[in-house]
Amino acid sequence: MDVIVEIDTPDLLPELRAELEAYGCSTEPAGSRCCSVLHEQAENVMEAVSEVAFFVRAWARSKGGVGVRLRAAV
Repeated sequence: MDVIVEIDTPDLLPELRAELEAYGCSTEPAGSRCCSVLHEQAENVMEAVSEVAFFVRAWARSKGGVGVRLRAAV
């Protein structure tokens, strides 16, 4: 299931993508501040958003509270 992640600090997007890929997700750029994240093991969109959100928010806190937003891909 795909999730769109938007980050307030675009310089950190490559690092976030690398961390998500190490976590087992696939990512694709979706703009200078966004990437599409495919969580292949999620059974539905709600599970994908929930698990990716947990991971991304923990990562953002470890970077000093970088602003991130998530939404299900349409």
